[in-house]
Amino acid sequence: MKIPGNKALLSITVATFYFCFQVFIILSALQLNGACLSAMWLDSSTIISPYFSFLTSVLLILFFGVVLGGVEVVRGSFNKYDLVFYSIFVIVLLFWLNGLHDLWRTFEYEKGNLSKAEYFTERYAMWPQNYEHSKCLQSDK
Repeated sequence: MKIPGNKALLSITVATFYFCFQVFIILSALQLNGACLSAMWLDSSTIISPYFSFLTSVLLILFFGVVLGGVEVVRGSFNKYDLVFYSIFVIVLLFWLNGLHDLWRTFEYEKGNLSKAEYFTERYAMWPQNYEHSKCLQSDK
């Protein structure tokens, strides 16, 4: 089975951006030294913060994939393998967007905009309940 060029390029682009995203998260967590994640990811001194650049990239890739899938549907050259490819593609990007939303919630919790009860809802029941944002907030003062 041969993978067409546009699907291969789309797959490689998503994999590369996701790898860069994961590396950036790990490096930022290792370099915290008591600072908040939000201080690094939402840096107001830069024109484009890392968080918004990744969010914009994911949304553009998702838009590009939906357009490519729509073009194939309109042309009538859509087969079951294309349906599987674009379905998996959209699901992966939606999971990534969900992760970005969770990261945003973490930023809000670090800043004190979300209470512990709001942050640790049933959805976040797997996370340790003893994490306090006060350590992060004290280091910023």
